[in-house]
Amino acid sequence: MPRTNAKSCLTARPAPAPWTASRCKRTLRQLTSFVNRLERWHKAFLAAQEAEGAKDDIEEEEQEADTDEAPDWLASHTTLRNKRPKKKYSSRRTTAPKTPLSKRRLPRRPVDTPRNDAIQSISVTIERQTAPQPGQSQHATRGVERCRTAIGHNGDFSREWSPSTAHLAQEHGAIIQQGWSTVTTFLVVTSDPELPLRRETREVPPRLGARSLYDMSLDSASRHTVEQQKENESETDGYEGQQDILGSYLQQLEDLFGDPKSGWPSLRKAVRACGIHLITRITKSGALRYNRATQLVSRCRNPFLGDFRQAMSLALVEAHSRNYDANATFYHIPDDSIPADSSDRQSLEGSMPVLLTLRQLQEAEDPASVIDRSIRYRHLRSHLELYNRSEDHPNLPVPELLETVFVGALSPWGWMDRRGPLRGGPPDTKRAYGHVMSKALWGRLKATLNLILSFCGHAATSTTYNPIIERMSKKVQALVELDIHSQMSYYQLCLAAHIFFGSLFQRLINGCGVDAGLLTSLDTVISYECLSTVLGGVIAAILCMSAESGTTLQHFLEQLLALDCKDYRNLSTAVAKIGAGAAQEYTMTYPERYTDERWAEDISEKFQAKLRHVVGRVPRTPSLKLQPTYLWDATIAEWVAETPQASQSNNKKKLTTSRDQICAVDRSGNDQELPIVRPALAPLSGNIATMDANRKKRKSAPTDLETHWDDDFQYKKVKRFDLQKSPRTTPELRAQRLWADDGSDDELSLLE
Repeated sequence: MPRTNAKSCLTARPAPAPWTASRCKRTLRQLTSFVNRLERWHKAFLAAQEAEGAKDDIEEEEQEADTDEAPDWLASHTTLRNKRPKKKYSSRRTTAPKTPLSKRRLPRRPVDTPRNDAIQSISVTIERQTAPQPGQSQHATRGVERCRTAIGHNGDFSREWSPSTAHLAQEHGAIIQQGWSTVTTFLVVTSDPELPLRRETREVPPRLGARSLYDMSLDSASRHTVEQQKENESETDGYEGQQDILGSYLQQLEDLFGDPKSGWPSLRKAVRACGIHLITRITKSGALRYNRATQLVSRCRNPFLGDFRQAMSLALVEAHSRNYDANATFYHIPDDSIPADSSDRQSLEGSMPVLLTLRQLQEAEDPASVIDRSIRYRHLRSHLELYNRSEDHPNLPVPELLETVFVGALSPWGWMDRRGPLRGGPPDTKRAYGHVMSKALWGRLKATLNLILSFCGHAATSTTYNPIIERMSKKVQALVELDIHSQMSYYQLCLAAHIFFGSLFQRLINGCGVDAGLLTSLDTVISYECLSTVLGGVIAAILCMSAESGTTLQHFLEQLLALDCKDYRNLSTAVAKIGAGAAQEYTMTYPERYTDERWAEDISEKFQAKLRHVVGRVPRTPSLKLQPTYLWDATIAEWVAETPQASQSNNKKKLTTSRDQICAVDRSGNDQELPIVRPALAPLSGNIATMDANRKKRKSAPTDLETHWDDDFQYKKVKRFDLQKSPRTTPELRAQRLWADDGSDDELSLLE
């Protein structure tokens, strides 16, 4: 494998040659030698530190033993009692000593959460600062230069060497100097020939899609083989040629899928996966120190080093995440201000806090409380500034961080119980904590969301931030469909409604269709109190998005007026109020245009008319008048059960059994058939039920009771009516009754 100098540029690719097992072993041999040599040095370094720590413990024990002896300073002179020297008049100062320039912090203006609904603007392009700007102090320029020099010499280990480890400094420098050239050459040789070695333009290459199952399986098998090799070497105290597991693995792949002459093209991917895993392994273990690994990753800005940069970034995050608690406060959040001159090292230093924050939020049991305790508006704003200014912003996980922050803030419980509703039954573990979003957190997230929506309206960043809003909206819709919104607090519902409104507005501005599920979720979440809270921020987002996108506010409000809200009354009310408020805010913001442009007044009147129409259908206060209820009559129940044809055919054959008609027929004495006239449904209210045409009784009171006595016991019983004496029976029915009784008596007499 060709060698290269650490300070020189990248070497050229070797001539195309088949990837055989022997070539793979030669390519991997130098990298394996560097890794083994660094691991042996790290083992000696840890042993020296341990010996120094044991020596310090012995000295502390001896000092404690000396202090246990009887003190003799009580018998000495009184001037020796005071260990602290007395202050003199000449040593007093009228002013505090001046802080040296090297310890002075850079002047910065703190970025606080805006108290109103105004949207702060930040730069969306990369800016270069070569000379002090007007109004900028000389100390700030010197501070920026001092930061660059400090970053350049940050790899020095002079602060970490102790007397017991100083003899290892020279060996470490030689190993690292050899390692830079070895790692760089290995990555160049095993790179994809279709990718260029150098970036010809400043444009960011498109992000690669998902890997195939074949590549993932090959990568997993390669990493597993590296772990087997390291376990074998740890058992035998280093590699001495006893068992070459990596070599046998590569040889087996060649025997199965290739031949010794032409080899197998996929062996290049297997060797590259093994080498990258070797480097990330020593990064996680601490053999490759954090600042050295950071210097190595900061050089990986070429297209063919994308996989190595991603793997090393994850390794650095994993190595760093072992040193903090997932539920503790963040201490790696970047500063409020980011230098305009974003070099490679500064870009990496800015991306590492994003990765660490994302990792901590993903591992937290209660992400909402962690966000409320640790995340501030200036942190999210600094991440957005870094994402906009960085040249390789597709490599930064800022979209994933924003989605995790906003969706995690809406969780009423931790991640462990998030899938409880999907299981169907009660959760396995009880919810030991619940979180209520504070008003301060609502203000931070609202300001950040409005800032993101302003980027959605900007032409240069709309393609980047529109998918972020869409993914956030889809995840919040899933929470609403799972009925998790019923357990959210008030400000969590406000945040969900604000996200839905942002997704709706950016769809209208971009001319995309509005999803029906979005309207349903928005109508479920929004309420009168929630609308009054989010109204100001939503109107500010509308004005900012329409101004940045170039779309006139008139066209947007016309689309909003023509939006079909279906039967969603809460949504219709909210859209009408937002449209009218946006038109009125426009006339107040630009009073000079009000005389020339009357469209704002016309649209505002249309929204007001729509609002009056919606509010007129839905009463604002519940009516005190009781709603009339009705009781089904027995005849109507029979009529409902019959079909119309059967009812018409039976009208002439079947005698009527209606109570009112029977009474009318009995009083008139007329036997002719009368048409069926059903009584009207009687309105009911309160505790009153209609029992007869002329009387009303309570529902709880039984009808027609008679009193019976059994010795001293009195009870009430339903009164029995004699069918023969009942005035409700007709002469025909009475005759049929008598005929049936006579027949029964005759049959009983025959039995005797």
